[in-house]
Amino acid sequence: MFPLMLYLSLGANVAITLPLTWMALRGGTAICTVLGPDSPSRRLLACLFATVTLLSLLGLYAWPTGHDETAMAVLLGLLPTQILWSLMAVPALPRNPLLWGGLALSALHGVTLSVVL
Repeated sequence: MFPLMLYLSLGANVAITLPLTWMALRGGTAICTVLGPDSPSRRLLACLFATVTLLSLLGLYAWPTGHDETAMAVLLGLLPTQILWSLMAVPALPRNPLLWGGLALSALHGVTLSVVL
């Protein structure tokens, strides 16, 4: 069950944050509605999304190649951080649709952590 949850959580991270990184950096009407116009803050958020993507890819690579400790370090560092980040953003951005997607992803991460721990 553990490897399946690892793949689900980290795969969902990549599937969600990779396009978000691209859209936040490139702009476009849809992303401007959610994140606002191009600004240093939006580019910083894109860098955060890119970091989540890269760490998730590292975890996805580490497990099947026998680097179990690296995969666990990614899981135990990244997933709680994402959960806390989403929960702390609720009072600040209650109407932002990106936040609600983040909360759904955090629910998946919570299940993953409950299986792992």
